[in-house]
Amino acid sequence: MRFTPQIQPSSRVKLDVKDRKILSILARNARMPAAAIAREVGLSKDTVNYRIKAYEKKGLIQGYRAVINIERFGLSNYHLFLTLSKPLPDEGKTLAQKLATLSYIRTVIQYTGAFDFELAVVAADVMELEVIIAEVGKVCGKLLERVEVLAVTEEMRTGPFPDDFLKAGEPEAISPKKITEYSLDGKDFAILRHLAGNARKTLLAIAGETGYSIDMVRYRIERMQKGGYLRAFVPALNYQMMGYNIYCILITIRGLDEFAKLREAFRSDPHTMWAVRCVGSFHAIAYVAASDVSCIHETASRLAQAFPDRIIRHEMLIAKEQFSYIYLPDRLFNH
Repeated sequence: MRFTPQIQPSSRVKLDVKDRKILSILARNARMPAAAIAREVGLSKDTVNYRIKAYEKKGLIQGYRAVINIERFGLSNYHLFLTLSKPLPDEGKTLAQKLATLSYIRTVIQYTGAFDFELAVVAADVMELEVIIAEVGKVCGKLLERVEVLAVTEEMRTGPFPDDFLKAGEPEAISPKKITEYSLDGKDFAILRHLAGNARKTLLAIAGETGYSIDMVRYRIERMQKGGYLRAFVPALNYQMMGYNIYCILITIRGLDEFAKLREAFRSDPHTMWAVRCVGSFHAIAYVAASDVSCIHETASRLAQAFPDRIIRHEMLIAKEQFSYIYLPDRLFNH
């Protein structure tokens, strides 16, 4: 999903097999050194560095993010879908930019469809969520008509690419790992702040900016991974430059016994990148990357065939622009 870029992207890029392999490796671990990537891809270290710099310069890669387990910080994920009262184009963009600055915001996406915006937010409990909804309403003012609130209860699929991008069949989902219990301290949070801005930042750079030794930085990053706080390091990608349009599917199904089937439907769909189970007026949210219209029709047909007469309600939204996507919102550091 594309957020408002710091580097304005050029036209759609052409990717060869080596490019796709490099991007898939970065998606698996964005901190992997160029030398290690070169060995996997079969290119020289200098060539890999050149290609990665080219992705960044063109705007295909717009940064690198640390993926965290928000639950380890005592927070939960919620998605708010906003319907506005016919905003003018400039009003919508200005509103999105204001919303993106709020401390609990992870995502602001503008859509065409039944909803105008999706906000992914974090909150410690329902009481804090109520405060957040009230603040969002205050920011939106008279433009806001209604809000649909969905609480995320399970990740059914998560990965940066649809299956048809990789073609090699490599698993891209972030798998749960055994957790070593311990509590973060101030030094851990200082390192997290640096990783939040650039997850590919070297140990040497983080050490120089924090005043810690390289060994300490390495040890604490590894400990945060073992402790379940840090889940992965991924590139922030511009999917439009790779030829994808992003759709958001919201679905409500009849019957509590259908969730295992729903999970399998999204996990097996070649075009779905990310899908979660929810509590609220919809039971699932999914992001689908479509290289052409037939892809989204294929996904919709798969769901219809999997749940004949069981789909009560569904919405399909077309993503226009993403104004923010961060894994470490400021709210995390104030917790």
